[in-house]
Amino acid sequence: MDGYYRVVRDSLQHMIEPKVTAAGRQRWDKLGIALEPKRTEGDAILLFPPSEHQARFHGIDRAKWVEIWKADLELQHRMDVILCEKGDGNAEIYLDRAYRAVGFNSTAMLDLAAKGVPVDALGPSPLFWLPSWMPKRQWESRRFDLFCSLAERQFTVAEIKRGMAG
Repeated sequence: MDGYYRVVRDSLQHMIEPKVTAAGRQRWDKLGIALEPKRTEGDAILLFPPSEHQARFHGIDRAKWVEIWKADLELQHRMDVILCEKGDGNAEIYLDRAYRAVGFNSTAMLDLAAKGVPVDALGPSPLFWLPSWMPKRQWESRRFDLFCSLAERQFTVAEIKRGMAG
């Protein structure tokens, strides 16, 4: 089902500035996910359009969005722009080529940021705080803050039932 993907406390998932708290750091550490260094090389940009649900919700002509952004990125960067549709596997297939990821709002872009791919969010997204142009040291520090912040604010159904999301 498209359109339902997470439960967050107080709608704080998207645009809140990421800050590391003890609880967020503890939850992040428990996940055991390694963050890779920021990439500076690659020969392709991965483009993540809004899902059908997001396009309808935000009043976006999805086909036009893809056409405009793909053409603009190809012109600006003079490299392949690879369309990554929800569930098509292209993000993993082309990961080794990824110089940058650009998209409306995609969980796959969070995965790429963890793998060191610079990302730019064009829609409501916590990745707003992690622009690709940011210098490497600052980007990696901000990325850590972002992942700790997200870890603190997203809950499993079992955690919700235990009252942890209150």
